[in-house]
Amino acid sequence: MENIIPSIVIFDNTGSGKSTLANTLVGQENVFKESNEVESETKETKGEYGFFDHQLTFIIDTPGINDASGLDSPHLVSMAQYIKEHIEIKAFIIVINFILVKLDEGVKRLFQLVDNMYPGKKWYHNLGVVWSNYYPELNEKKKEKQPKIDGFKRFIKNYIVPSITDDELNNIPQYFVDSIEAREENNNRSREELKHLITWASQLKSLNENLGEIQEVEAEIKSREEEFETKILTEKTILNTKYILKSQFKREKLTMYNGMISYTDWEEVPDTRKETKEILPIKPVGKPTIEKRKRIENEKPVEVITGKRPVGNRRYILFGPRKRVNTGYIEYSTNTIDEERTCQPMNDGTIKYGEWVEKSRKRERSRTHF
Repeated sequence: MENIIPSIVIFDNTGSGKSTLANTLVGQENVFKESNEVESETKETKGEYGFFDHQLTFIIDTPGINDASGLDSPHLVSMAQYIKEHIEIKAFIIVINFILVKLDEGVKRLFQLVDNMYPGKKWYHNLGVVWSNYYPELNEKKKEKQPKIDGFKRFIKNYIVPSITDDELNNIPQYFVDSIEAREENNNRSREELKHLITWASQLKSLNENLGEIQEVEAEIKSREEEFETKILTEKTILNTKYILKSQFKREKLTMYNGMISYTDWEEVPDTRKETKEILPIKPVGKPTIEKRKRIENEKPVEVITGKRPVGNRRYILFGPRKRVNTGYIEYSTNTIDEERTCQPMNDGTIKYGEWVEKSRKRERSRTHF
């Protein structure tokens, strides 16, 4: 008779609630050590039988990846060896903290290890995802599942299995659970999610039957090599000066004995921040504005000594029989000129002015009598 016990191996990066989920699935609270600290409580791969919702289960808890003790490599070797010895295992479950999503180099390394255990095989057909800490009290906006689902699909496609199809990605089940809520003996949402997980795992063929015998793997680190890179932290431009804040970052390149290469996360090197200045070429910024002005232009006055209307600019002097006529007026001609010029702001804070251009002219005459 086919074994229908859902034998599940659970892994995560430290602090995602893996051991809490494992305890929930075996129906007990203290079988696997639980911790919310950076350093994982689980130091070795361990499997236990139990019951969840009256269903017999076999749950395997693994050490957290990227824990503070730096024991990832022995942990990975131990996990691979344990899986090899338990041919009845049906499913891999990756646990991810819904609140603090962390899909980093450690998770990549773990998936690459699984890929090396089953080279060329579609092991992801036996992969499921549990999003932990999906608390009932989260507001509706923070409970949105689709961004998390899509983000995990991109992670698998971009970093783990580039050849995976969209249909295969969609067939990786993803569950949203609060493990503490799921322990309550009522039909709450988290408990229903785990029931679906158990049903899914029960129907799978074992890894050994579906993928063949596990391959020997070696995850020990052969060498560590530090890599440095200068990165720009901030850039800001004030007038025509650009201020650039840079700092040095480092990471480790890890070469395994099996040829696999992985990298730690970039970390900033202390006391390497430095701000530099770059003077930019002076150039226009924004749209130019128009400045207007009126200019008054007076022509030379014309003196007229007579009451008779002058012709042109000629001066008339009339003499009577005994005396000179000495009455008349002075006529002025005034031009009012409207002019404009462009004002173009420049990136150094100055303004570049264009030439004044005459737009219109109005001529007026006035007289002063004497």
